[in-house]
Amino acid sequence: MSEPLVLRDVRRVYRTEAGELPVLRGAELTLHAGEIVALVAPSGAGKSTLLHLAGLLEKPDGGSVFVLGSDAGALPALIGALSHRQGNLRREAALALGEIGAPAAAPALEIAAGDPDPEVRKTARAALARLRTAGAE
Repeated sequence: MSEPLVLRDVRRVYRTEAGELPVLRGAELTLHAGEIVALVAPSGAGKSTLLHLAGLLEKPDGGSVFVLGSDAGALPALIGALSHRQGNLRREAALALGEIGAPAAAPALEIAAGDPDPEVRKTARAALARLRTAGAE
């Protein structure tokens, strides 16, 4: 089984009026199943940016993010829209993670399965079914 989360050579640069601010320069992170980690670093070191990339809330400027062995850059366009739809972030992230079978998405998918939008309900229920099938294997 693939590692739940891998960030490989991840780079992120914020562009401001004053110029470019490189925040992450080739960051590496691998989380193993069942592992609990803590990010400890000085203020401004890029902890929040790393978490945003790991949570698929932002796209890296370089490198790759893998969730259960799938390149997050190859996920549906849903990921690109996440940061633009604040009210739906958790629901959409759960749907995207459900698409690739991430078990951690199950609680949010359960909520999305009761969403008033029939298309969201359908997608969430299908993703939950895939998770349950994968868990039975």
